[in-house]
Amino acid sequence: MLGTMFDVDDSVKEIITWIQANGGYEKNALYVTADHDHYLTLMDQFPEALANFIIAGESHNITPENNSNVNPMSAAVFAGRHEDDSQTQVEHIADFTSWTAEDIEAVGHFWGARESGGNGWGSHSTRPVPINYGGDDGCIEMLTGTGFQVLGRQVEGLPGKIDQMHLHACMLKNLFGLATAKVPAFPEGVCSNTAVDFDEGTVGVLATVFNAEEVISGLTQYKNEGIYIGSTTALIAEAADASATGAPIIDGRSGDIDFAFGPLKPLATVGERSVCDASLGKKIVGVPDGLGAYLIDDETVRVVVQSESYGPLRYES
Repeated sequence: MLGTMFDVDDSVKEIITWIQANGGYEKNALYVTADHDHYLTLMDQFPEALANFIIAGESHNITPENNSNVNPMSAAVFAGRHEDDSQTQVEHIADFTSWTAEDIEAVGHFWGARESGGNGWGSHSTRPVPINYGGDDGCIEMLTGTGFQVLGRQVEGLPGKIDQMHLHACMLKNLFGLATAKVPAFPEGVCSNTAVDFDEGTVGVLATVFNAEEVISGLTQYKNEGIYIGSTTALIAEAADASATGAPIIDGRSGDIDFAFGPLKPLATVGERSVCDASLGKKIVGVPDGLGAYLIDDETVRVVVQSESYGPLRYES
């Protein structure tokens, strides 16, 4: 338990360090929370028991050695105990736990309801869990206490509380730029089209929390401002072996481009999407192969490429 808490703390610190080095909270959003609470009771002797374990270098013993690593509640349900009214729920769970009364006294804590056996950690509680966040841009505050729909049913909100539905909506808002006021900019000669049709089911789900017009506006902006065809200018190809020339190998930058027979210009890169009428939103995927080119007229060369994206993915493309 302690090791897991330290690992989570270290992980969050690493994420925060990355955010600080990559645009801060003006360009990033971070949400730290949990999916549910557990019934964890810390007894009066817990601080002393924990301190003694740490001093002795035995902090791992804060969990008794005979812990079964089995979810007692799930085990009870699989055994059909949820249909047996001869005992209380707590008594049923206690039949599948492995901690003794001596174990509980020694470690100074227990999981689950009292008398459920000590390691009834499958007993989730309804206690709200805290959330810490940065870069949210007011989304959490806006949705606090509001209701939402699930499978066509209205769920009422609670004052001062949010649901995972709200959190998910705020993550989508920050990830895709929903409901922002940025105006898409396109370089000269690049197609632009904002009349986009989206899957009604997807829009309907997102619109359970956000206004539908804002959802469509945000998705349209995301599609238009995404990595469009031609926006990648760095070259994958190199004029020589980078290990021999010492050219830097950095994502988003060209390496050695001193080609013997003239410069190269990237036309399209895997992952870029079209913003032209005939193929709006379609993305180049797979591994480009079977390249070819031919003249349409004196000024136009048509490039043909087969994009291989079938079969299992054994490497990044």
